[in-house]
Amino acid sequence: MGLDMYLTGDKFHAGGVINKETGEYESVEPTYVDGFKLSSERLELGYWRKNAPLHVLMVNRFANGKDDCQPIDLGEKQLRLIAELLRSKTMPTDEQCGGFFFGSEEWWAECRQNADEDAKVFEAAADWLKSDDAKFWNSVEYQASW
Repeated sequence: MGLDMYLTGDKFHAGGVINKETGEYESVEPTYVDGFKLSSERLELGYWRKNAPLHVLMVNRFANGKDDCQPIDLGEKQLRLIAELLRSKTMPTDEQCGGFFFGSEEWWAECRQNADEDAKVFEAAADWLKSDDAKFWNSVEYQASW
């Protein structure tokens, strides 16, 4: 048991697109999996274990401090802000990170040392989110489990 943290992306398949040259609607051939139409794919964009400073940052900034392991939708600007906060070492203090399943101060110090690598994960998610492929649209969410 402990704090498991997931950054996931959903890639939704469009039923059709507008041709930029002709302005006409063109249907997109659906993909089938096990005989069923595939409407979306879920991607693991990031995973952390007991990174309480990052979790507390996410909950306080984007869930009004409410920590019920609910999904938190994140847009491109929010993802880039998280990356910026990680790089600038603007993270919650140990005193703000308490919780039985959340790890220890030694572990959190190690998590903070990896902040630059974590920032790259959020930047990559922001880049993926703004993809301009008209056949798909993307969404990103953070969710923790403890």
